[in-house]
Amino acid sequence: MSKESVLRYLLHLLIIFSQAANCVFLAGHPDQTISSRCWQNRDLPYWKQARIVIDVLFFFDKNHCETSYYRDVVNSKNFVEHGRFPEG
Repeated sequence: MSKESVLRYLLHLLIIFSQAANCVFLAGHPDQTISSRCWQNRDLPYWKQARIVIDVLFFFDKNHCETSYYRDVVNSKNFVEHGRFPEG
């Protein structure tokens, strides 16, 4: 297994963890990450602070919450139009 494959696998595990935490602990949609939800609700008090904290923690990924939200939108659109999620 290549280093890239291992990193992609670990990224997918982190996404699964975030989706599960959003669903179980925050009563959110099971396919949405906490980062994506923070951007979606960025104008609400609690979510605004959470978005700032997450964006600081992911300093190496500029605008992490916004990027996560739009990635979810693109993936959902692709699923509706083609019946599948993009590879990767």
